[in-house]
Amino acid sequence: MTNQAFRFMHASDFRLHEPCLGLIDPPSELLETLINAPFQAAQRVVDTALTERVEFIILSGEIVHPYLGGARSIAFLLEQFERLESEGVRVYWAGGTVDPPDQWPASVTLPDNVTFFGRGGVTTITHQRDDKPLAVIAGQSCLADGRIVPSEFAANGPGPFRIAVACGVAETEVLSAHDVNYWALGGRYNRETPLSKQRVAHYPGSPQGRSIDHVGAHGCTMVRVDTQGAIRTQQSVTDVLRWRTEEITLDSDADRKGVQRRLHERAQMLAAENSDRPMLIHWRIEASGKMGAALRHSGLDKELIDWLNQSFGRSTPAVWTVGMQTRVTENLPAAWYEEDTILGDFLRSVRRMQADNEPLDLEEFLEDRSQADALADEAVLNDATQREQVLRDVAILGADLLRPEA
Repeated sequence: MTNQAFRFMHASDFRLHEPCLGLIDPPSELLETLINAPFQAAQRVVDTALTERVEFIILSGEIVHPYLGGARSIAFLLEQFERLESEGVRVYWAGGTVDPPDQWPASVTLPDNVTFFGRGGVTTITHQRDDKPLAVIAGQSCLADGRIVPSEFAANGPGPFRIAVACGVAETEVLSAHDVNYWALGGRYNRETPLSKQRVAHYPGSPQGRSIDHVGAHGCTMVRVDTQGAIRTQQSVTDVLRWRTEEITLDSDADRKGVQRRLHERAQMLAAENSDRPMLIHWRIEASGKMGAALRHSGLDKELIDWLNQSFGRSTPAVWTVGMQTRVTENLPAAWYEEDTILGDFLRSVRRMQADNEPLDLEEFLEDRSQADALADEAVLNDATQREQVLRDVAILGADLLRPEA
């Protein structure tokens, strides 16, 4: 184990070839930010590394698809590597599914400070400071099936602080059983630390979220190792714009003016709390009665989205609404389940499914069989909470469509 304290930067999932998704007709000033956000966030990673004078940077995969990203992405990445090289900062890079080393253009030479781990086996490098071993870095680019084989990264005996660099998935229990101090993992958009006791396994997430599935702050991770080998991780926020989900519960007697007032107050608060970056908001509204029906079926939700974006989407910084989802909070009347109608038959069928605790398999309803394999995991609902919510939504949708006044 090292008797020298040091710090390094752990980053992954730059995904320079991937744009931000889910916006319809954003204003021109926000559009430019959306296009440049992945690059600006990645540059902030390097800026932070240089400011903090880190010992080295670990890149654990999904950095850029060399062909989908095009010349701009390659030139940008080389420029960042050269900035690090000029300050004597080494880069240890394990490729992922989009950036395996065998896809890197042969005509593009990486700077000497970059080690790009191959796929053929784990490569071990001893990083030194003042000609003394500081850390052992064991890296391998992603295998074709995305597996990580922890035993291949482990040490054979005592030695310096050990870092494994990989992109993919492995069971936490298996990672913890092998002699690696820090598992520098990649391949996930969102930050996650599946192991954090004596040994650490960590996904830093992407420096920039791309969709409403990537809510909250995004960045890279500063890793500090003390003289006893104890590890402390800290997120360095780098995102240029931020996705967020906001929830509002309406009273049963809410009217349009009341809904607008609630949305306006919340949007104002978001703008004040996040004055340094644009916010991209998806609203989840719980409503009942006439307002719930109006939000789901009359087009009121689209009118409110347009109104919000006119009011807040062109301010600086922008608070742009990307979507609005309404959930009904009230239960359907029990009498509807007993009706001798198509609706009654439908609701009784749903009720029988709700009483059944088996996974909900929707694969048979996929008309395009060519898509069945790709969607198989999504079409089977094993989680009880998700299953319950889906069936509840199905019952409400059926009632909306099959009631005589619908």
